[in-house]
Amino acid sequence: FKYNFTDKYNLEKELEKSSVQEMKEKKIAKQKEANASPLNIRKMHCYLRDTVEEEGSRRSDWLREVNLEIPGLLYGSDPTLGINSEDDSSKIYVKTPWNVLERETDIHRRAFESRVYDLTVYEDYEQAEEGTGGTVHRVVPTSVRWHPVKNKLFCANYLRYHAGRPIQIPIMYINEEESPSMKRGGY
Repeated sequence: FKYNFTDKYNLEKELEKSSVQEMKEKKIAKQKEANASPLNIRKMHCYLRDTVEEEGSRRSDWLREVNLEIPGLLYGSDPTLGINSEDDSSKIYVKTPWNVLERETDIHRRAFESRVYDLTVYEDYEQAEEGTGGTVHRVVPTSVRWHPVKNKLFCANYLRYHAGRPIQIPIMYINEEESPSMKRGGY
């Protein structure tokens, strides 16, 4: 068929390529649409931690090993929501699913702590499954700790973010040894 009807064969191949390309484009568009935000703010979720039952180093180890949840703290002030950091009730103990944090650290690597997220804090697992309730906080991950030997996430704290709050953005220099200005000591 390929040799006898080259025009028809070429046309079929082009149609296959275009349909595959269209499907890839649709898939990418759906992924972008699911995570899209007008300000490029990704969504994450976590759960409230019981301050009595899930407090202390042994319970935190249990959370990490058995439940695959990373303990942390949501803190800071947000004048847009009327939250003052001097008030102790502004601190919220949370536990974030390991796969959520791992996904974000895989995607953004070193820039993970300089990105802004919409963190939805659910009271319990049923509320998260239903997709109802939950409080949304705009946060920046801070003090993300890794286990020194196992290279696993150990702790992830979140600082409330509001417009006007400065954040640190990591700058990675490339081709330092080739740049004339860097050779002279500039930066």
